[in-house]
Amino acid sequence: MRRKTALLRSAAVESLTLAIELFNRPVAIARDHGVIILAAHGFEMLLKAVIFQARGKLRDPGEQENYALGRCINVCESNLGVLDADAAAFLRVLKQDRDAAMHDVVSMSEDLLWLHIRSAVTVFDKLLQAAFQEKLQTLLPSRVLPVSASPPTDLGLVVDREIEQVRKMVSGGRRQAAEAEAVMRPLLALDGAATGREDPPTDAEVKKGISKLRSGDDWRKVLPGIATLEVGAADDNVTEVALRLSRDPAGLPMRVAGPDEEGEALAYREVSPFDRFPIRVNEFGPKLGMNAYGGQAIIYALGLRARSDCFYEKRAPRKKYVIYMGLSPKALEIARAALKSGEITEEGARELYTARNSTVQAKGRQARQRRPSKMET
Repeated sequence: MRRKTALLRSAAVESLTLAIELFNRPVAIARDHGVIILAAHGFEMLLKAVIFQARGKLRDPGEQENYALGRCINVCESNLGVLDADAAAFLRVLKQDRDAAMHDVVSMSEDLLWLHIRSAVTVFDKLLQAAFQEKLQTLLPSRVLPVSASPPTDLGLVVDREIEQVRKMVSGGRRQAAEAEAVMRPLLALDGAATGREDPPTDAEVKKGISKLRSGDDWRKVLPGIATLEVGAADDNVTEVALRLSRDPAGLPMRVAGPDEEGEALAYREVSPFDRFPIRVNEFGPKLGMNAYGGQAIIYALGLRARSDCFYEKRAPRKKYVIYMGLSPKALEIARAALKSGEITEEGARELYTARNSTVQAKGRQARQRRPSKMET
């Protein structure tokens, strides 16, 4: 094991230990926020340990900061294969709750908080075994577990109680909107896990969800993603508990809302395109170790503009000019892999791109020459 890997893993275990200790403390001060923040930090360190052990690096060339938690989840799920869909979904829930706890206020019932921290222990242990062939009990005494007097087994009942609490807070003449929003945020984060959403719910979505619940809408329609989650024993081991995506074919089908459905959708919009496609076109080349023109040539040669998971363009409403063009980290990985394998070279891409530009310019000149002059009209 690399030395830095061991340091990251140790930091991960320490943060998880503190999260469990804080959960089990009788004092309620900062308990919700502290448990979530420390558990999320533990996973960020553990995922970075996995990535560093496999790749020997934690950032892309040209970047000044290490991968954030969201990127770590994606790399470990899609590239390294050490996270299954259930574990990745739970970690995205934890990330959203961490973001809300860091920048706003969250409030969880005892049952919901226990499900989060108990699932964290289960997923942490599975990840340790998958990546390092270690068990958590060798690093952490088996007696150190989140304790609950009556562990919940039905997520629907837990959510029923949470929803009832929200409705009471905003019913009649009560002025507890801020408290209701603090309860609603983690529910929306849990709901968003079903679609792989990575950003926390917006204030507008929180208020919209509360409004629908206050109007008497069934929470399963307001928060349909939670209907696809269940509480289950991992690997048939009753001592392990995890939140996981339901495999029930009769369950509510889920999909991401389209742009024309935003009025109906609550939390099921795509993650912000500026977060998904953060690499500006002129920054693409320098991240590949070449100038901006070379990067644009690579984009053209690999056809990245045609891939919805690689390229994004936003134009002004009813206008022709472009507001933003960006590429995703996946586009960067595809380009690096193509250059490394020899599928394409910078020189070859430049030749193709220059020829394409010459053709476009020639067509433009011909079109201008065919236009009648003002004297002729």
